[in-house]
Amino acid sequence: MNRKALLYAGVLLLAVSLLGLIQSARAGVAQQLYRVSKFSNTAEPLGRTLKNCYTAHTLYPYNYYYSIFAAKKAYGRWLSSKNEKHYGISEYWCKEAYAANPYNREVRELTTRLLAKKSPDLAVESWKIYLDWDFWNPYNHAVMAEMHAKAGNFSLAVASLEWIRGTKYYEPARSKVMEEWDYCRVIKADK
Repeated sequence: MNRKALLYAGVLLLAVSLLGLIQSARAGVAQQLYRVSKFSNTAEPLGRTLKNCYTAHTLYPYNYYYSIFAAKKAYGRWLSSKNEKHYGISEYWCKEAYAANPYNREVRELTTRLLAKKSPDLAVESWKIYLDWDFWNPYNHAVMAEMHAKAGNFSLAVASLEWIRGTKYYEPARSKVMEEWDYCRVIKADK
């Protein structure tokens, strides 16, 4: 009886070890794909980068940095081309990364910036949730000021700017708020 129990324990240990080996190999291959996409060639075509990130995510979905990287690449391409396909790709990868870690600032900020295109008010609400969680970081108030300005809430944008007066984020955030203010004045003047 004792020998049989040892045999079963040995087989179980071997099976667990093999599963661990397989999982570590998958994670290693995924990490290598991510490294190649991120660091080898900055001019790599977006399609290849996204394919590598998709494969890496399929092999090891627990590392949300693959998703963040793919979302940022697609978002950058969308900003330069305004191709809605890139917007959708960025949105997809943001959802994947958000599902893995909703408290990562890069994920939350990119999600908020994507939301600002569809609904600036939803973008404000999304960033407010994050701001409530990480209130004392001045960069977060700078983003909130920008989102309030995009939503046309300039008094709230100015209130957000007051939280960061005297920091390195104040002037860039103030400039973005002023750009939105000028844009709104031009739109109203055209009507």
